[in-house]
Amino acid sequence: QHVPIIFVTAADKDQSFEGKGYDLGAVDYLFKPLQPSVLLSKVQVFLQLARQQQQLQQSLLEVHQLRDNNELLLRSVGEGILSLDLSGRISFANPAAGGLLGLDVSQLTGLPLTELLYLAEQQPADEPWLTVIVSQQDDNAGCISCDQHWFRHAGRHLFPVEYTLSPLHDQDGHFTGTVLVFQDISERKEREALELASKYKSAFLANISHELRTPLHSLLILAKQLAANNEGNLNHDQIKAAGVIQREGLDLLRLINDILDLSKVEAGKMAMHWEAVSIADMLRHLQSQFSPLAAEKQLVFTVTQDADLPERLHTDRQRLQQILK
Repeated sequence: QHVPIIFVTAADKDQSFEGKGYDLGAVDYLFKPLQPSVLLSKVQVFLQLARQQQQLQQSLLEVHQLRDNNELLLRSVGEGILSLDLSGRISFANPAAGGLLGLDVSQLTGLPLTELLYLAEQQPADEPWLTVIVSQQDDNAGCISCDQHWFRHAGRHLFPVEYTLSPLHDQDGHFTGTVLVFQDISERKEREALELASKYKSAFLANISHELRTPLHSLLILAKQLAANNEGNLNHDQIKAAGVIQREGLDLLRLINDILDLSKVEAGKMAMHWEAVSIADMLRHLQSQFSPLAAEKQLVFTVTQDADLPERLHTDRQRLQQILK
């Protein structure tokens, strides 16, 4: 059906026959006697035209396929894509942009970018800012990237975005607009905030570690010297009180070491040190620790032990003392 037809006839040169030939699909109508060179030239021209038509149809098919592929690509990408004209109004938006902004693509078309973009949480973008941006794109400044601005959702809440602006040019190289590609980075901002808070926490614990340990070590040294009573000028109760201060100070030091151990704090776990602990020793420790406090308040502090209790417990001494205290 795509082969050109040339009618050749010896009939009278009646125009009615020629018209019927064209109606049947002829591209030309020749009468005898023929000139072979003329016939060959016509055949070559018509074949060339037929080939050009086939090439044109193939090119149109490829263009349509490319357009369909581009539309499919624009619809499938997760990033929002906005095309802005020279006035900063949206001339195209892909479905991802509509989903991120809570609007239909048709609702986005024609909106000025300044109605959606915020330079800060309380500062919407204005016309002077947009004019500067468009001017930079017109000057072939290349791509501009930013991750410090916000977009406003249709639900009125703001969400942080990272976006890239790229200039658009026509076939003659004239600047025609800007393409804005953006993505929601709320999760990334939250993660960065948590990492920053963790960094500050680690710095705080590292700084306070010295402030707590240094005076405590001094107290422990003095308590040890008092408990030793090298001068022999302390009575039995004073020596016993110095021993209580030393033991409690050591417990406090171990507790501080656990709290300030950054690896344990950040891992959310504490190592247990299992050992055989004498119940009698534990009770004597409690008695010596709380008796002075009770006496100060004029109370009687008594520790009793059930006869059915075993002699020792397999436990973590420090954790058990924390519970009993």
